[in-house]
Amino acid sequence: MKKKIIDIMMSFIVIGFLLLLLMIGGYNDTHYSTTAEVISTETDVVMVDCAGYVWAVTDRSDLHRGDFVKIKFFNNTTDYTREDDEVLDVILLDR
Repeated sequence: MKKKIIDIMMSFIVIGFLLLLLMIGGYNDTHYSTTAEVISTETDVVMVDCAGYVWAVTDRSDLHRGDFVKIKFFNNTTDYTREDDEVLDVILLDR
């Protein structure tokens, strides 16, 4: 009886670990980051990344033209295009 309980508990632990790995893999599949340069701060903060894509965010008065930032994205589960990606966070890199 004790061995059966231990076997069931080990099964739950293995299944839980596999689910955790799948969750981590899913997150890594849909989130990425890149660096960009701030090119304008007139109305919105406008940034251009190394691939030439232009991104804009609001309410970031701490960013100035010429600053380099790290942008974190959610790709909306579309690997084939960046047109619908969402900016999650903008982190100012050292000046």
